[in-house]
Amino acid sequence: MQSNQDKDRLAELEARWLDGTITPEEAAEYAEWYNEGQDAPVYIPSSFAASREDHRKRILARIQNRSKGTGVRSIRMLRVTAAAAAVLLIFAGIAFWQFKHTAGPSLSANIHPSRNDVPPGKMKGMLRLSNGKTIHIGSSSSGLSVHQGVIHFGTEDSVLTDNGTGDEAASGFNTFYTNRGEEYQLTLSDGTKVWLNSASSLNFPSSFTGNSREVTLTGEAYFEVVANAKMPFRVQVNGLQVEDLGTRFNINAYEDEPDVKTTLLEGAVRVSGKRGNVVLVPGEQAVVDIARSGKIKVQTVYAEETVAWKNRKFSFHHTGIDEVMRQISRWYDVEVDYRDFLDIKLSGSVSKDVNLSQVLTMLERVGDVKFRIEGKKIVVMK
Repeated sequence: MQSNQDKDRLAELEARWLDGTITPEEAAEYAEWYNEGQDAPVYIPSSFAASREDHRKRILARIQNRSKGTGVRSIRMLRVTAAAAAVLLIFAGIAFWQFKHTAGPSLSANIHPSRNDVPPGKMKGMLRLSNGKTIHIGSSSSGLSVHQGVIHFGTEDSVLTDNGTGDEAASGFNTFYTNRGEEYQLTLSDGTKVWLNSASSLNFPSSFTGNSREVTLTGEAYFEVVANAKMPFRVQVNGLQVEDLGTRFNINAYEDEPDVKTTLLEGAVRVSGKRGNVVLVPGEQAVVDIARSGKIKVQTVYAEETVAWKNRKFSFHHTGIDEVMRQISRWYDVEVDYRDFLDIKLSGSVSKDVNLSQVLTMLERVGDVKFRIEGKKIVVMK
């Protein structure tokens, strides 16, 4: 019979598996426990459950059942190894949670990498200074930071934001742009960190003055704001204002998306629009249909999955294929051509640092869909 200490340990491992903080060693320990008493080893993620919620319920039931047991059946090393490998794939973010139990080639015949493939996007972008000067920043630069009216990037570059100094330099506004297939990270003058997704822009000052810190966003960005109660941080986006005092949140406001979505991971933010305002708590998302009613709807989401793009992953949870393909098209800078009407939803996670063919092959395995790459275009079929 298990001790309370054992049960607490299993519950801890289950929680870490669900929130993605489990280490490789803990993943192997978790997989070994999970397979004790199974008739067959776990080889692929779908053997766990179809969703995180289903998996959570299943694990809790197993913990309760095992606490009533009288012993533990022995298992072979092969079973443990296979199970650990499956969990480690999930941990590494390179396998989908839902897989079909079907045999077949590792890559679809329509997505042969030697003929039709597209490499992943890069960390790069373009900076337009307040004096009108434009600078293209290549993928060799690790990030951009602003300090005392001076913008730094790369290992040697240091650029004044305008031709003047003093108040003129402090009040200058700059804009950083990313094209499709590009991302970039910025550190603003107050220490706030911003991850800018593909096809996005951020307008920001050389230094913050006055009684607030304001930036303007198009597209999508993830913010880690430095707390300063005397100077609230505000993001202007599509007629909305998102305000906080020190927190982590994500804003998705692409023009080709039907809604503006603000997702809170930590702290608190206020989302204000023409139809009122709401205050979010961690794990909540404010959804605003700008083109229609403008009303603000609040829903609970997997917040960490919403910002998976910042962590170099695609992550979907019961997501419509049209939204999935919009994310993929931005990162790989490709067009999408739907040959058939598809009303399917996908759940899974895969690295963004792989070629397009690998991502599409994964999608084919989890949904009733086929793809063909034609140059810079993805053809989507039943």
